[in-house]
Amino acid sequence: MAKSRLAIVSFILALIQILFLLFIFYIAALLPDYIIKQYFRIMLFISLLTIVLAVISLVSIKKNNLKGKSFAIIALVISGLLDIPIFIGLLRLSGIL
Repeated sequence: MAKSRLAIVSFILALIQILFLLFIFYIAALLPDYIIKQYFRIMLFISLLTIVLAVISLVSIKKNNLKGKSFAIIALVISGLLDIPIFIGLLRLSGIL
């Protein structure tokens, strides 16, 4: 059986999100707020893209009897968990929190 390419891509995007978030927390003291806000917006876009790709890959895995279901599920979990600090960061930088 072949693995779903969308599931692998969504998993890689989820890993990129983790690295991106670690980079933001590491360098946040050195950058102005408007640049950090842009990073959070990019992360939000990547997160939503990851969730959409993971859901599409889960549907195609079930429909075409492919492997890679675990990649898609892990990508959904990582993206869902990372959405919380992304939203909190955006709200804090916007002055809402």
